This record gives sequence, C-alpha cells and structure tokens, in this order.
Amino acid sequence: MIVLPNSFERYLASLRIFVSLSILKHGLQAKHLEKLQKIHLAEAFFDKNSLQSVDIYRLIQNLLYAISSIKCDFNFSCNAVGNFFINKKLFTILLLKLCEFSDNISLNSQGNYIIIKFHGKSTGVFPIISALKGFSFYETKSNISLIIIPTSKAEAQSVYIESEWEYLFDKFSIVNIFFINVFQ
Repeated sequence: MIVLPNSFERYLASLRIFVSLSILKHGLQAKHLEKLQKIHLAEAFFDKNSLQSVDIYRLIQNLLYAISSIKCDFNFSCNAVGNFFINKKLFTILLLKLCEFSDNISLNSQGNYIIIKFHGKSTGVFPIISALKGFSFYETKSNISLIIIPTSKAEAQSVYIESEWEYLFDKFSIVNIFFINVFQ
C-alpha cells in the first residue's frame, strides 16, 4: 500500500530543505537551530497520537548521559525498566526541556506509569505533558515537581534508540538542536 504524505508533512520537509540550504550558504548559526527546534516540535505535535514501543531505560540513559557530559553539575537516576508504548519524539523533547532548568532528575516506572521527579517548576512543558496525556504536580515548600505519564507496557521490540555518542557528535541530533542552543 502506498502512503502519500499529507500537505503538513510536505510543508515540514520543504522547511527542512530551506534550512539546510541556508546552512550551506551561510554556515550554522543560532537562528538555524531555532528553526530546526520549531520544526522538530511541530513534527512531534503532529504525530502526538502515534505510539512506538520504546525501551525507556535505554532511551533515558543514553539521552541523559549525553546531557550530563555537556552540563557538568547534572545528576539523574533512572529506575524505569522495560518497553513502553509512548511517543518517542515528545518524550525526548520533554526530557530535554526539563534538563534545561533542573539539575537533578529522577525517573521511575510503576505499573503503567512513568514518573519524573525534579527540582523546579514545569511551567514551559505543559503542552508537551498534555500531548503525552500526562499530568503534573508541584509542591511549593520543597520546590519539587512530579510529572506522571500514563503508558502501557509493550512486548514488541523497541524502535531504534540513538547512543549517547550519536547524540553528542551529530551536529543535527536532537540534543544539539535543543540543548546546545541554550548554552550559546
């Protein structure tokens, strides 16, 4: 069966081509990374209902090890184990946004829930949390936020997950597009 891209997917593809031609002509600049961020966000929100089987432990470890090598005072712990049906793009963007303003993140899985605990408020990530059908809590006394994302366990094989080296050394990886741009 032939699946044709819809107009929004064609539009995003043409935006990617425009940005790549601009990078070739002018070199990589901060404005290009901002445009690529917007394209990644639009793509993730457009496909917010598509779920993949993701090895959560491997995704979190690889992504946060890459972040901890860039941000020296960053600490994390991960007790989430197993494959879950979740939107990989949105979950990755959520973790990257949380790493921007928090230095200590703890992830856990209990039953059919992924629980993210961190210091600080989760003000800038509410659209991503709601797209993942999750919810968040904030305790004012201890300045701790809790994000709970409902998922279901998957028996299927996990989709491809990039290694921390791919996240670090690829100039156009999601870590370099979302996270490196913050420190420039």
